[in-house]
Amino acid sequence: MQEQDKIYGLIVQAQEMQRFALEFRATAEDALKRLPDASRRAVSDAAQQILIEGAEKAAKSLLEASGGAIAAAAELHSAQSWALAKHIAVLVLVAAVIVASLYFGAGYLVSSRIAEAQRLGREVIALEARAADFSKRAGKAVLTDCGGRLCVQVDAKAPVYDGRDGEVFRILHGY
Repeated sequence: MQEQDKIYGLIVQAQEMQRFALEFRATAEDALKRLPDASRRAVSDAAQQILIEGAEKAAKSLLEASGGAIAAAAELHSAQSWALAKHIAVLVLVAAVIVASLYFGAGYLVSSRIAEAQRLGREVIALEARAADFSKRAGKAVLTDCGGRLCVQVDAKAPVYDGRDGEVFRILHGY
């Protein structure tokens, strides 16, 4: 914003110098009208020379100031471009981090689900094999509902066997 203020200040200065030059010219022309012809010509030439030199000096200082303003504007533009490039780089980096996080997070989630599905598949195969073995060996077993609980018919004449932790085992009827 300072660079714009400088440029506007230069414009205001140029306008004031132009107004002053016009006022000076008007005053000089008035003064010339009152002088005799020879004096008028000499004063007119001198005034014209003074105006030309003043205009040259004003133009020169305006050019120098505008050159500084142009350089400052170019520097400001460069700084803005650099700031924009940094912001874009940060946004690209953030986007890359988000994409990488989603990619690796999804990969981890999918691989853990695949591993769990494989484990469950192996467990199902083992349970099916065990069920087939039980069906083959216990195909003659008679199962029923005993007061809401599953029970099996046992051979009452067969001996009773004790397990390791105090469990009681009996032989199924028909075996």
